[in-house]
Amino acid sequence: MRPAGVFSVVCWLLVTGSVRADSPAELRAAAKEQFGSLEPVDPSEISTPQAELGRALFWDTRLSGNGQVACASCHTVEDWGADRRPQSLDARNKLTARHSQTVFNSMLQPTLRWVGDRPSGQQQAEKSLTGSMGFSKADEVIPLLKQHGYEARFQATWPGEENVVSPAKYAAAIQAYEKTLRTPAAFDRFLEGADDALTHQQQTGLRLFIERGCADCHNGLAGRQLSAGVWSQAAIFIPNGIDKGGCGILRSDEEGGGSEPFPGFDVAEHLQDSPLFS
Repeated sequence: MRPAGVFSVVCWLLVTGSVRADSPAELRAAAKEQFGSLEPVDPSEISTPQAELGRALFWDTRLSGNGQVACASCHTVEDWGADRRPQSLDARNKLTARHSQTVFNSMLQPTLRWVGDRPSGQQQAEKSLTGSMGFSKADEVIPLLKQHGYEARFQATWPGEENVVSPAKYAAAIQAYEKTLRTPAAFDRFLEGADDALTHQQQTGLRLFIERGCADCHNGLAGRQLSAGVWSQAAIFIPNGIDKGGCGILRSDEEGGGSEPFPGFDVAEHLQDSPLFS
């Protein structure tokens, strides 16, 4: 065999060997370690009294300051549980500081909202009463809950408890419903063993996402919401109390955003030899 032929065979062996070494099974193991598996929703979770009550509250526009806004107004089905508008419109007919993130899988996040200032879905729902829902005080929702027939449902959900119709119970029910909004997808089928659930290009992207360090910050079940996994690891600073939005926070001061939480990280440097970069 001529030298050129030998060289070609060696190259072929090296290439095929590397492909086998970086097989879907190995990629799957690495991805599982980084992201974990998203469990499908069990029917028993959906049918709990709290989740059923929370579902009703989530969609009911009557329970707002102007009678026209519900949680679902800013977390729409059409926008995959988020809001495509740059800013959402609240019950005071004013624009929020940012648009709403998706509610799907959000209860898996360590914190909520763009700045990660809500530790739970319950706190977020209760704080929303004096935010997007337009009330001056959270207790102002109580007469509306009673007026629209919710008192009996609250009592059935928390039997034997006093003063059960409250902002805290309202928020607890909404959180219970939001916990059921989990959306396993092709990625999860791949993690469970279906090699063909992701295309070759998608598997290449996943491999790069892990190898290039993206998963160092965007990891765990929360890391599937790309902004979410970061908040447990990065301090967020807003200069002069001026909120410049999620993207603004991640820019440097010179670019008009907040302090850079990842100093020295150059995306181009990490992706310049990637086949997906050009």
